[in-house]
This record gives sequence, C-alpha cells and structure tokens, in this order.
Amino acid sequence: MRRTWTARVILAASMIAGCSTTGPFGREKLSLPVGPSYVGGRGMQMFPTSPNLIINVKDAMSDVGIHSIIQNEDPSGLVILEGKTADDRKARVTIQTSGTNSTVSAKVGWMGDEPLTRAMLDRLGSRQGTMPPQPLPEDAEAGESKPKSQGLLSRDAVPDAVMLRDQLENGMRPSPF
Repeated sequence: MRRTWTARVILAASMIAGCSTTGPFGREKLSLPVGPSYVGGRGMQMFPTSPNLIINVKDAMSDVGIHSIIQNEDPSGLVILEGKTADDRKARVTIQTSGTNSTVSAKVGWMGDEPLTRAMLDRLGSRQGTMPPQPLPEDAEAGESKPKSQGLLSRDAVPDAVMLRDQLENGMRPSPF
C-alpha cells in the first residue's frame, strides 16, 4: 500500500514539473554558433545554401592540400566528400542542406586536425563570401610537397626526467596503493 502511494506521489510530481526533453516549449530555441565550432575532432559551420557550395567546398579542400576528392551522396541528400591529405591522412567533409542553410562538417585524420579543419572552413567562408578573403597556408605558398607529420605524441614534449625532477630529487616513491 505504501509503495503505490509513493509511486503516485512521484508520478504526480513529475507530471507537474514537466519533462525537459519534450521540446522548446517555453524555452529558448537552440541555435548553432555563427562561426565554426570544433568538437570531438570535428569542425562544423553553417553556410547559406548556394548552387556553388559543393564546388567551393572542393576548392577549399584543394587549397589546404586535400587531394583525390571523391563525392558520394546518400539517399537522405547528405553529400560526402572524401580525400587524402599530403601526409596520407583521410579527410571527410559532409554537407547537409536544410532550407536556406547548409551545415558543413569536416574531420581530418583519426583524431582530428583542428588547424587544418579551421583553415579549410575559413577558406570555404571566403569562397562563399561570408568571411573576408583568407591567405593560403604558408606550406602551400612555399610549394612544400610534404607537410610536417602530426603524430599522436609530440617530439617537443617535456621529457619525464625534467617533468618529474622534483619527485626524484626529494626521494619520493610512488605509493603501491
């Protein structure tokens, strides 16, 4: 008897409070940021839909050194552009059009490459006319055929002997627990 009464009280309280997953009723409508956003290795930005958008995306990809671009389209209308960077990493750009805006999403490599993705989105913005003209990356101007490899671990990182010097000098040992 007591369990049913408690369950009824909880049910009534949740009905009165409402559910926050029902939609934007009485709340501000969510919107994407105006500029590029970079989350989880993927860069995203909204652009006005235009007939030249796909051509401009391909040109922006070429500007930052992405080559061998292959275009695919799935049944829902999502355009997928895949290519390779100069250091043989996979680059994938998707274009999703909804009404007057298109969302361009890009990811370079397995972990993502924020500087290259931002450069590509900036070049696309200048080609679409939503941003001032952007200069080409320095590597492309210098004519370098092979950019520096960006591995998972940096060779410029502080060595462990320097990082843990204070612990070693004080005779501290790691605890077994």
